[in-house]
Amino acid sequence: MINHLHNRMEEVDGAQKAAQRREKKQLEKELDGLQDRLQDLQRFEAALRRILEMKNESGETVGWTREADDGVILNLAPLHDLMPAWKEPEKFWRALEAGEYDWSHTAMRYWPKRVLERCKKNKSYAIAHGRMDLYEAR
Repeated sequence: MINHLHNRMEEVDGAQKAAQRREKKQLEKELDGLQDRLQDLQRFEAALRRILEMKNESGETVGWTREADDGVILNLAPLHDLMPAWKEPEKFWRALEAGEYDWSHTAMRYWPKRVLERCKKNKSYAIAHGRMDLYEAR
């Protein structure tokens, strides 16, 4: 779509140079609209890239993957920048950052050291992540 808009903008720009008053004004208005759409798409593309290039606490690129066992809202949490009008995903992202959902695979993706450390003390977390080898029974 970005390439399409670039191409269309070139066409409109070329037509605008050859156009007369009224047509020139209409083409100028169309070009403004195309530029606005292009900026929106570029912002969206940048947000997608940030998500796909997200790193875990060790600096490894982990991106985003749907985790079927985590439920809809935790799956949407890392995507919160893509839906700014919906506040719930961002709220859950902040909770994930704070360690409130360390049982989840999403938490393990972004904060593996913290989650594995918590598996040592929390049997439920160790079970959820298949890491009973870490659990230190009391």
